[in-house]
Amino acid sequence: MSGQHRIVLPLPLALLLENCRSTGLTDDEIVRCLQARDYAAIEARTLADPAMSIAERAGLAEELGLDWAEVMRVGYEFGFLHLNGLKRLLAFRYRLHAGADYEAGEDRLDGVRLTAEQAEELSALIHRQWLVQPQADLVPYQGRMSSGDINCAREHDFVSLSVVRKVG
Repeated sequence: MSGQHRIVLPLPLALLLENCRSTGLTDDEIVRCLQARDYAAIEARTLADPAMSIAERAGLAEELGLDWAEVMRVGYEFGFLHLNGLKRLLAFRYRLHAGADYEAGEDRLDGVRLTAEQAEELSALIHRQWLVQPQADLVPYQGRMSSGDINCAREHDFVSLSVVRKVG
């Protein structure tokens, strides 16, 4: 994302993209489906949120003149992101769920286990309203994450994070 600014996406469109990505389709395949208004390839796969209306949200993106190819090329970040939206992002992108993979408070999440690369990625997406920081009371990680999708061989492959709402 060399020197170009990321596109700020409204919450419904950012979650649409993450939901589509949860299917395993490539970004190019997703762009083709959204541009052609042919969602069959997306809907034929398992979505993180199968109840989400792909057509409705894609229609909103079209009304706003969103260029999905440009979003994929330069990247995006969330404009406004409330706590439940953050939880959905973690579920869609990293298959992490409150109560099972981390603890959720009123304005924070604790015990979010991500690789350093994933933590940087998450921070870039949500930096406008949330801080991603190492958790103060770090507990060593052992074994697989409860989602079963991410496996690491050593404790230090993952870091335990707190995600805290920015004040002011």
